[in-house]
Amino acid sequence: MSTDRLPASKLPGYGSLAHVQVTWLKHQGNLLVLFCRPYFEVVKVAMLWCKVVVTLVLLSVYLCSLPTADHLEYWESPGCHLVGFVKVATIPGCHTVRFHMNACRGYCLSYSILAPYSLMSGSRIFKSVGNCCSIQDTHDVIVNLQCQNNEIRQVTYRSAASCTCALCSIDQS
Repeated sequence: MSTDRLPASKLPGYGSLAHVQVTWLKHQGNLLVLFCRPYFEVVKVAMLWCKVVVTLVLLSVYLCSLPTADHLEYWESPGCHLVGFVKVATIPGCHTVRFHMNACRGYCLSYSILAPYSLMSGSRIFKSVGNCCSIQDTHDVIVNLQCQNNEIRQVTYRSAASCTCALCSIDQS
């Protein structure tokens, strides 16, 4: 085994930053193996800082991609919420009127579990509970429409006043 000191500029990929210790070894037959060991601690420190910076950049990109409460609509949070929307009243022979109404929107708890063995029968092996965002109370919204012959027609609509999570039911209407 022999050890020579060569300027780093003589080795590909090292540039002229420092000197490198080159160790030549004979390995089974006439095969020469080259080992390079940098003498400069600057490269080690630079590589460590590079890893730290890359880690911080990746962490910040990940954290910025997470949804936050600031980016969500209020109704996207758990629970059932009152939301507004615009409705258009149209009656033939009258001017159309746009007005505000309320509805309920949100997310309520639902789940499905295996039924107790004693209650299982046929295909009924699950117990499911589903809660849906539902209107709890309503109020009337009265809309006046200007019609032909200076007639004013009054139309009443029901609008949500409050919302709640309630057992889901199949709408029969």
